[in-house]
Amino acid sequence: MNSKKFILGIFKEEDLMIKAIKKIREKEIKIEEVFMPYPVHGIEDIAGLHKTRLMGAAVLFGIFGTALVFYFLYWVTVESYPLIYGGKPLYTLPSHVVITFVLMINITSGLSVISFFIANKFYPGKKADLIHPGVVDDTFVVAINKPEAEDEVQIIMNIFSTNGATEVTEKFVK
Repeated sequence: MNSKKFILGIFKEEDLMIKAIKKIREKEIKIEEVFMPYPVHGIEDIAGLHKTRLMGAAVLFGIFGTALVFYFLYWVTVESYPLIYGGKPLYTLPSHVVITFVLMINITSGLSVISFFIANKFYPGKKADLIHPGVVDDTFVVAINKPEAEDEVQIIMNIFSTNGATEVTEKFVK
């Protein structure tokens, strides 16, 4: 996130958070982010958050991994170290299906993890920048960009308060 001022609705229960998000969305207020201690199925659709592009990248990594493994196996069996045994051809596709599948999964997984860390700017030794300290334990946090109009701020705070938020606060995030 960039340097912004947020209104945070802090919830202890998942159901209360979802109820408040639905009320916020009814007022056509854009939710910037939802922070949770564990994944909640369908929260992206409920909160109107953008979908990740990691799934599309994983498909491309899978295609790249498959092509790389096929080329490597061809290079090893035909060009680098050709062995003729039993009159069989140098390169036989069926014998390479299992190793191609396994290596494709490994390459896709590895590149997806690396992409995730790069996209989220995670690196060794980085200090955790939590929006709220309880989000790693048992707290749900809904962050909304603070609007300029004071009446909109009051509407947002009122929706959070009346729908079970244990705390409603403003926070400047670098």
